[in-house]
Amino acid sequence: MTAKYKTEMEQYNTQMKSYKDSGAETSWLEKTGRLAIQKKTEAKKQAAKDKISAEKGKKTAQAAKEQEKKKGNCGQSEGAVKVEKREDAASQNEG
Repeated sequence: MTAKYKTEMEQYNTQMKSYKDSGAETSWLEKTGRLAIQKKTEAKKQAAKDKISAEKGKKTAQAAKEQEKKKGNCGQSEGAVKVEKREDAASQNEG
């Protein structure tokens, strides 16, 4: 009984592989309208993943800003502080 099952299962798997590789499955899905449904659900899943990653990015950016504030830069990067110092020095030299 198990030997018969194994041979039938192997035969089924080879036939199914050739069916999927031939492209007949996708053409059938397209004809029946199921391919569009599958694509739509995949797009929704991807949009949800993108939304989650965007939220994580916002949280990390906020955390970085808070850490900068704690350092005492008041939200300014070192480059911005240097630019302000240069502008102050330039205005003092002019006057």
